[in-house]
Amino acid sequence: MELDSGTEQYDKPILTIGLPVYNGEQTIKKVIDSILTQSFKNFILVISDNASTDLTENVCKEFVKKDNRIQYIRQEKNIGLLNNWNFLLKNTTTQYFMWIEADDYYDSEFIKKNIEFLESHKNFVGSISNSIYFDGLDKSPQSIKSTGSYENKVLSYLKFNRGTGIFAIYRTKDFQKSMVFDENAVWDLQILLKIIKFGDLNVLDEVLHYKSAKGISSGSLISYVIESKIHISKILFPFWPVTIFCINEFGIKFVFKNFLLFLRLNGNGVVFLAKDFFKFCRNSLTHKK
Repeated sequence: MELDSGTEQYDKPILTIGLPVYNGEQTIKKVIDSILTQSFKNFILVISDNASTDLTENVCKEFVKKDNRIQYIRQEKNIGLLNNWNFLLKNTTTQYFMWIEADDYYDSEFIKKNIEFLESHKNFVGSISNSIYFDGLDKSPQSIKSTGSYENKVLSYLKFNRGTGIFAIYRTKDFQKSMVFDENAVWDLQILLKIIKFGDLNVLDEVLHYKSAKGISSGSLISYVIESKIHISKILFPFWPVTIFCINEFGIKFVFKNFLLFLRLNGNGVVFLAKDFFKFCRNSLTHKK
């Protein structure tokens, strides 16, 4: 792998921003620009290029020349979607860590406001703002706050069933303890269920994060299958890993108590695929316009 960094100097960073990317030349400039214009400056941005075949490398190296906070790493071969994300998190040594996607962008106050919250609320493991899609028809908030008992927090996230919370700023040590290594369609939700065991997740009551409907946490199983190339069985029964996790954490009684919820989650793989097919096509047409 190659490692490049630029020339400018900043104070010792307390935040690592991990940007996993594969063939993101068309969109990555926008998200990097939104990071470099953040009012909070003490961070490093580490880009892990999963052996892109387009001009992603050229775009990233131009940014490296301009800002010493940016590091560019190119994997020698494609190591898989989840492995590329995990590569960034497991090699982090700063106090805080956050993932970003090559399709998204951020308000200039996103990092500052979330870091300030975490610095003054030690019982919270992470903080994010409200997030909305900028290129799809769904404009509803994509994150919920998690407080209360661990069991109640897990139940809330299972009912909400969205993984956008993985883009919060987290305390690195707790985030690293919550890593998932089994590639499946709901690994982002699995991480959320694990991380909230270490504390609550805050959601700022303002939109500072703008997501693409084509991102990995957009809820589109179709786009995930295309990118990750996982076996179809893990799509037809996408929530089985989460079910096993809940049994291990809370016992079989928890699953029986919420039987209808788990039945719906595990039994609707085909329905999800059908819905996501139409959603994927609709968002693709909207994006082209």
